[in-house]
Parts: sequence; C-alpha cells; structure tokens
Amino acid sequence: MTQTAYQAVDTEGRRRKAGIGASHSRSKKGKKKAREKVGGAVKMAAQIDRLIMVAESQVGSDSSVDNSNYSISVVINILDNLQDIVRGSEVYMFATKLFCVKEKREMFVALGEDLRALWIHSEFAGRGI
Repeated sequence: MTQTAYQAVDTEGRRRKAGIGASHSRSKKGKKKAREKVGGAVKMAAQIDRLIMVAESQVGSDSSVDNSNYSISVVINILDNLQDIVRGSEVYMFATKLFCVKEKREMFVALGEDLRALWIHSEFAGRGI
C-alpha cells in the first residue's frame, strides 16, 4: 500500500498540498502546549478571582471600623468636659471648626485625656485646619 500526496482545504478555503501521510490532527506536543495554555489561563483566572476576593474583604474590613467614637457629637461632648478649654471661648469655637475634619476628630480622640487640650491649643496657635 502506497501513501500519496493529496490536497486539503484550510480554514480559509484555500487549497494546500498536504504531505504524504500527513495527519489532520495535532501532534502530541502541540496538544500538550494547547492544554498548558488553557490550564495557564484557568489558573490565572483563579488567581485574579482570589485577588478580587482579598481586595473586597479588605474594603469590607475598613468599613466595619467603629467610627462612632469620632462623631462630632462625641468629640464635642469630650471637648465640653475639658477643664483647660472654656466653653464658648475663641479656642473652643476654633475646636468646633477643627472637628469638621474627620482626621482631626480621630486624632483628638486618639490622643487621650492628658494631651487633648494641649493639642487643641497647639492647633489654635498654628491656626491649622
């Protein structure tokens, strides 16, 4: 039995000459590479999904922080109880404006009782808002 060359049609409809005994299927090496590419794409997609889950969990944990300690009403209540700052004074009124900035409220609460009045006086002296 003799193998002969024949013509084949490619995917674009062009005729091409196929070699003697040519096979229409991919070689084992070609199949392996194709599987590796597909496997790599699946692996990368899984890694991306994992990154998204981690990022979403971090965003969720940030929003679960208790910000009720930093509300304006809470910090004003703390301010009212400071002995070194007279209610209604220029420093007091400055502090109320200072507390409109979330980070400033958070700093005020975080400093603790011994430093709060000193910090407000320092901010007032520098007029920083």
